[in-house]
Amino acid sequence: AQVMARKAAQESQAKYQNLFESMDQGFCVLEMIFDDQNQPYDYRFLEANPVFTQQTGLVDAVGKTARELVPDLESHWLELYGKVALSGQSIRFTQESEAMRRWFDVFAFPVEGEERTKLALLFTDITERKIAELALKQSEANLRNMILQAPVAMAILKGPQFVIEIANDRMYELWGRGKDE
Repeated sequence: AQVMARKAAQESQAKYQNLFESMDQGFCVLEMIFDDQNQPYDYRFLEANPVFTQQTGLVDAVGKTARELVPDLESHWLELYGKVALSGQSIRFTQESEAMRRWFDVFAFPVEGEERTKLALLFTDITERKIAELALKQSEANLRNMILQAPVAMAILKGPQFVIEIANDRMYELWGRGKDE
């Protein structure tokens, strides 16, 4: 029975390790470090998959604290992770780290144990997507400004009903209508 139990445990560990190393999201297990008032002030990386390094840029993080690796890490990360550890409630959020120059889509969840200090993260670096979104918003703003400042009548109409999305003053003059109409 002991041999069979040991073999089952080894097989389970092998499956876990295979999943851990083959997933395309960053994954890590953290241990929160709290002060005397139970306020989070740092966290230590206990485990990390290979994608963790690709997604964060942090090399050899296991065993080190976040403040060691990113000294100017924003406090909101500590607060969010501290709440997960203490409350036992999972959260999903999207957040920027200016210190790391990256955006992350994060799912943080507590890890079962006697102490409420450990949690795990599944995350994806979405920096490129955020940069593209920002570029698109800037492009749209530039187009709107060009239309509003154009010396000729211009408008953008939307849908089969031709709903006015934007029109400049010269277009309203051409239509013989005011903006309110």
